[in-house]
Amino acid sequence: MRPAGSEMLEACHADRSSMPRGMCSSQKLIERPKKGFGIPLARWLRGPLRGRMEMLIESSPVWDSGLVSRQVFRGWNIEHQTKRKDHSKALWALFVLDHWFRRKQTEPRSSGPIQ
Repeated sequence: MRPAGSEMLEACHADRSSMPRGMCSSQKLIERPKKGFGIPLARWLRGPLRGRMEMLIESSPVWDSGLVSRQVFRGWNIEHQTKRKDHSKALWALFVLDHWFRRKQTEPRSSGPIQ
């Protein structure tokens, strides 16, 4: 199997004009950081998801489980909303956990393992 960048190196040598400026340095191509697509989660939690997060902190089956502290998440949400600290990963984890708890509450109980 060929390295992922080898096709780009071949393209650089074949036609430099078709590649983005500065990409045809072999060393730059090999050592460049991995590129990915990041979602604006921190901004969403301060914007369109803010109301849902506030409702979730006030009322969620997660709090009845005793697994996590409502006071801690309430504090993190305040810090996040005021941009003192980015707690988007923890707050998103709470969203997911809340969704899972709510889904499990509506499903019939089984004697098998948790799915």
